[in-house]
Amino acid sequence: MTIAEQTGQAAANAAVLAEFAREERARLALANVLPRLVDDDPAAISEDLVIRTRAMIAALAADLLRDDPETVRVVALERSLIRRPGLLAHCHCLVLEAGSAERLSASGFDPVLSPVFEALLAADAETAHLAMSALAAQSRFVTRHRRLETTAAELPAELMHEALVALADLAGDDLAVRWRTGFDEGRSRLSLLARLALAAGEQEQRLLDPAAAGLALFATALAQRAGVARDEAILAVAPGQQLRLALLLRAAGVAPDAARAAVGLIHGDARLPDNWDELTGARAAALLAGADA
Repeated sequence: MTIAEQTGQAAANAAVLAEFAREERARLALANVLPRLVDDDPAAISEDLVIRTRAMIAALAADLLRDDPETVRVVALERSLIRRPGLLAHCHCLVLEAGSAERLSASGFDPVLSPVFEALLAADAETAHLAMSALAAQSRFVTRHRRLETTAAELPAELMHEALVALADLAGDDLAVRWRTGFDEGRSRLSLLARLALAAGEQEQRLLDPAAAGLALFATALAQRAGVARDEAILAVAPGQQLRLALLLRAAGVAPDAARAAVGLIHGDARLPDNWDELTGARAAALLAGADA
């Protein structure tokens, strides 16, 4: 490599690192300020995502206390849940996911029945049954979001534990024990999607194409293959996080052209830094893991 080529490569790497640092600052700033925004008077908040996150937390509190729906208790539980960063971040990611799926639906992409789902419904009996269960769960998720509703039964197990600790602190152990006894994470939407992504068979190569897989299954497969939590994949569809999405796709083994197409579908005309596509999958994974340049 000539000196000129080395200089150009260094400049390209610097541009990628600078953009990634900007995206990271924005993401961390949101994580730091979100609890304060959500805990404020919602009438004073103009940001739609924050309003919807607050509504999601309120719906979660109401669902946990549905057998004891005293307003004062529901409000108290809501405030307790807001102070639990993992729960708050997860609810925010659910709002991001649903909102992004709705945005894509305006361009003709069904937020429930994607081409990959259709193919899996026609697969072998076991896969078809799993696909039908996941499809029904995805349909319920979309419907609940439109109504600004949610249910605690859909939480990941570690976050359900957090919610039930808060519930027990407020309402005593009996109600929390009843919830814990009836909870089955394996029946949740996220668990069903995860199992379906692993059982995709001939459709496996289409899972990382959001146009084919649909956003829910795409995010699930992307997280699995890039080695990150699913919420991390969802955060990459947020406005201004286009490089993070591109890096996740490269870390998951997606070729640059296919990654560019996926980013364009989700982020529209948002620009990526020059020469980002020269990053190897290993280098992209290292950046995402916080490794030194």
